[in-house]
Amino acid sequence: MARWIRFEHRSHTRIGVLEGDDIVVYQGELFGDVRRTDEVVRLDEIDVLPPCLPTKMIGLANNSRTLTEKQGTPAPDFPHYFIKPSNTFVPCSATIRDPGGHVKRVFYEAELGIVLGNECRQVAAGEAGDYIFGYTCVNDVTAFQLLDDCPHFPQWTRQGL
Repeated sequence: MARWIRFEHRSHTRIGVLEGDDIVVYQGELFGDVRRTDEVVRLDEIDVLPPCLPTKMIGLANNSRTLTEKQGTPAPDFPHYFIKPSNTFVPCSATIRDPGGHVKRVFYEAELGIVLGNECRQVAAGEAGDYIFGYTCVNDVTAFQLLDDCPHFPQWTRQGL
């Protein structure tokens, strides 16, 4: 399995395949036609970028039975989703900005990110793997004070019908 990486090298955004401490550089579009080049760069010479340029991230909330039991909250009857816009993605080594507004509690947790390589909608469970390009690590950072700022407007997204 190829370990694709998107990175910045000498002020250029590139893609490649990670092989140990080396990156074999490719040309083209990550989800389209790619061609291997003869160029190889060292991992310590680059800045790691998010794996793609997503338009949004869709997250599944309350997806851990252990967490809901620990918090004393019931498991939802249907999935609760949240959306994070594209401006919330930062490179691996970037500083996470303070949201301001005297936020008291910022929570972070490691998450598994699923990178979709093709558009899809209402895909059968058995076909879901056909749309997955790969997986990545995500540092999900949330300022809960901002989420709960207005009790009359819960910050959740419902699945479209």
